[in-house]
Amino acid sequence: MPVTAAATLLFLAAVISAANSCPPSDREALLAFKAALREPYNGGIFNSWTGTNCCRNWLGVACDQNSGRVAEINLRATTLYTTFEKPHRQGYMAGHISPEICKLASLSSIVITDWQGISGDVPPCITSLSFLRIIDLTGNRITGTLPSNIGNLRQLTHLSAADNSITGVIPASISSLTGLTYLDLRNNRISGPIPNSLGQLRFLSRAFLNGNQISGPIPGSISRMYRLVDLDLSRNRLSGSIPESLGRMPVLATLNLNTNNLSGKIPSGLLGSGISDLDLSHNMLEGYIPDSFGPKSYFTCLELGYNNFRGSIPKSIAKAAFIGFLDLSYNHLCGPIPKGVTLSLVTSLVALITQLQLVQCCPSSEWASLMAIKASLYEPNFGIFHTWRGTNCCYKWYGIACDPTTRRVAQINLNGLTVPDNRRRLNRHATTGYMTGHISPSICNLTQLSSITISDWKGISGIIPSCIQTLSLLQILDLSNNSITGQVPKSIGSLTQLTMLNLADNRISGTIPTTLTNLRNLVHLDLRNNLMRGHIPTDFGRLNNMNRAFLSHNLLTGPIPETISRIYGLAVLDLSMNRFSGKVHESLGRMPVLDSLKLKYNRLTGEIPSTVLGSRMTHLDLRGNMLSGEIADVFGERSYFINLDLSFNNLSGSVPKSLSSANYIGHLDLSHNRLCGRIPSGEPFDRLRTTSFEHNKCLCGMPLKPCTQETV
Repeated sequence: MPVTAAATLLFLAAVISAANSCPPSDREALLAFKAALREPYNGGIFNSWTGTNCCRNWLGVACDQNSGRVAEINLRATTLYTTFEKPHRQGYMAGHISPEICKLASLSSIVITDWQGISGDVPPCITSLSFLRIIDLTGNRITGTLPSNIGNLRQLTHLSAADNSITGVIPASISSLTGLTYLDLRNNRISGPIPNSLGQLRFLSRAFLNGNQISGPIPGSISRMYRLVDLDLSRNRLSGSIPESLGRMPVLATLNLNTNNLSGKIPSGLLGSGISDLDLSHNMLEGYIPDSFGPKSYFTCLELGYNNFRGSIPKSIAKAAFIGFLDLSYNHLCGPIPKGVTLSLVTSLVALITQLQLVQCCPSSEWASLMAIKASLYEPNFGIFHTWRGTNCCYKWYGIACDPTTRRVAQINLNGLTVPDNRRRLNRHATTGYMTGHISPSICNLTQLSSITISDWKGISGIIPSCIQTLSLLQILDLSNNSITGQVPKSIGSLTQLTMLNLADNRISGTIPTTLTNLRNLVHLDLRNNLMRGHIPTDFGRLNNMNRAFLSHNLLTGPIPETISRIYGLAVLDLSMNRFSGKVHESLGRMPVLDSLKLKYNRLTGEIPSTVLGSRMTHLDLRGNMLSGEIADVFGERSYFINLDLSFNNLSGSVPKSLSSANYIGHLDLSHNRLCGRIPSGEPFDRLRTTSFEHNKCLCGMPLKPCTQETV
């Protein structure tokens, strides 16, 4: 080969290599960011941060393919260490977030979560990163305040700093984040009032401010957030009355205001609204409970306990379409239980008459069983079990409630997140995770139990007792967020009264037992974040009363059973982060109330059914599969998507023009496919960023490159 030709090839290779490398300034900023963190275990994340090209094989770092600039930092403790030997405890990365991160001017996503040992402040300069869409700093020890000018991040859609030690107030500028869809500041030390202007966040779908020291009234402007689905303001110091306008919010499904200082009456609109999970317990509410229940009243959970309500139980409660869990305990109610109220509902009216009527001793056999349960658990702090004294387990034993008629134990409620704030006479410095041990099989001797909640301790391990089948009256079983191992007992199929089964965030393995489909009254199923394998039972559709099903973050395989479409009341289905294969069934798009379908990061193939794209869902996430074919042009005025994500597939053809006819699309992502042609103009395309369309075969038009005769 001539010398000149060889030199030319070497020059071109150098140019191409340089184009795919990150700038030295970005690499230096990342190394300064790394220097501020300590990762004591060998073979970890930062061992991959070597070489001059931070865009290649640096774990947790992603770059924009066009500019070569660092676009994402994703250091999530719960997922990154799946490639390494995970330590036996959390908190194995410490240090602080260096302000050098602010030199990465093209960042669109910062995710640094669940390390527990990372402390220090949120760098104020982070508000200069104008392309930021996601900030997630959950589960660390971050202190200081939120930047006062956080409203400068006009592109932000996701803000989470939960489970830290952040102080100060909620910045007033947060109301400038008009594209924000998710806000999570729970379990910090934030004080002061909720900004009156918070109602300007019109696209907000979920807001969690619980577990802080927020005071003052609940702003009535919140009701202007007409896309808000979940609102949790519990465990704060809020005062004043509950705004009546909250009962008129069109899609609000969860409203949690428990453990505050709220007073006044319950707005009657709350009980007749579309809210399905309402918790107003542990306040100072008074007056009569509104007699406004009806056929449209559908409550998965309704908690009004520990207030000052008086009068009788509303007769209209018997007309409610469904009430999965009801707590009216520790009020001043009197009179008979209304006729027509089912027996299963009566068992939830614990401690309803007066505490004086519960002074009678519980059976000695039940006392002995509770003592055995206590002996199998270890609580190093002076807390819950200090109240388990004397021979009467029905009187002032924390977390224990008895049926007022039989004096048998009806409920065990030991929730690690609510203990410190709900019972201020207990150890105020207790934190989640301070209880260890296992669940004793003696719990099976409490045969009148209707509810078991032993959740959010993280240190409780062992297996689920197989003898649980003896608890034939059980309606609620919540063992979530512990370290439980073993399998789901086959005997669980005997609990035919069960309406809620939550085993999420444990280490449960094995398969989903086929006997689970015997639970015909099940409304809420949550098995996410475990190690479960195998297929979903083919007759899963027998669970025709189910409203929400979460099976994500497991190792499940096989096809998605078509029988799921027979669950006509199913509103939320999340099968993400598994190994499902096969196709997406057309019948899923014909489910009458399915609002959220998440199938991301599986191995699904075939085309996306037009029935699914043209349905009334507001959340559809199919990213990270192997779906192919064209995107059906079936969108229209009834299409209302808070989130529509079809990225990281093999979709071809053009972007459907009918998307511009949709009623609303909050977030759209079609990136990393094989789409071609011109991107339509108008809503929602005029406000979308390049990232929604990048890494396709030959798309052009705004916000990408202009179209030419060659590119169309």
